Amino acid sequence: AIKNEKGYKVLDPHVRVLWGDGIDYESMQVILNTLKAKGWSTDNIAFGSGGGLLQKLHRDTQKCAFKCSYAVGNGEGINVFKDPITDPGKVSKKGKLSLIKKEGGLTTHQDANVHPDDLLVEVFRDGEILKEYKFEDIRTRAAEGL
Repeated sequence: AIKNEKGYKVLDPHVRVLWGDGIDYESMQVILNTLKAKGWSTDNIAFGSGGGLLQKLHRDTQKCAFKCSYAVGNGEGINVFKDPITDPGKVSKKGKLSLIKKEGGLTTHQDANVHPDDLLVEVFRDGEILKEYKFEDIRTRAAEGL
């Protein structure tokens, strides 16, 4: 094993551990904390989405959902959205989105062009970290309502 830039041991890139049996939120925390305590990077492990994660945690209990709104195929931009005929209330936003702070709240803009006051920042692209944040900075932004 080699050490990454943070000093944690990383297995050969062709080898990873897949753990999928009996995983739930609590056991995952124990596993991740044990890896850290033993000096191993979490890059070495992938968790399967077994019953413990599927039945105990979901986007509604976590109040979080991620949706694709734009893709590039064959060099061409494509708006991606859903518009279910059975539930018009579930129409999703489409295209390139911008998040703007306005009058004490946040507003999402759907536009082909990114808004100059966009709060969204590209953090990852093709497996590369483009922007890193310190935990304290995130806490400060969360306290400010961002």
